[in-house]
Amino acid sequence: MVRFLKHLQVWRLKKRVRSAVRVFCSAPRTTQEEILHALKTAGFSAPEAWEILQFVPIAFCHVVMREEGVTFPPTYLAASWTDNQRARRTFTDVPIYQAATLVADHALAKGSTKQDLFPVFGLSAEYAAISQVKNLDGSIRGITVTEPLLFGYLESSNRGTSSSSVRSQQ
Repeated sequence: MVRFLKHLQVWRLKKRVRSAVRVFCSAPRTTQEEILHALKTAGFSAPEAWEILQFVPIAFCHVVMREEGVTFPPTYLAASWTDNQRARRTFTDVPIYQAATLVADHALAKGSTKQDLFPVFGLSAEYAAISQVKNLDGSIRGITVTEPLLFGYLESSNRGTSSSSVRSQQ
């Protein structure tokens, strides 16, 4: 019974991720607030939209960019808006991240291209950082991304989603 419930939870999360991916792909949005509004319009609560905006693009970025030789840490830094507290957490402990990696892997296995998935992973701060430090030959192989800094949900429009930096290992 426990196994069935876990399978059902994963199935539901994957369904939510696919719904979010449709929102990301439906039309480009230029600001974080526009994306959050579109997610809320699609039926996500504000905290759920925030979590999706943080973890789904990162998960897609990890799946797509690993195939191109980029190395990502298994952890991120969780930060609080109200104090300067930070805690190291593991991506695989976040159910929506796990579901998003499964959805991205499945999309690639079914023939989706990197370009098809760009509206999702292109929202990731990690992708933005990787784009700025390409190797001299234009490749991204050997780039190592540091832990992103992710903030928890806060009822405020004055916030950023995440930050990340990269190191080249060439």
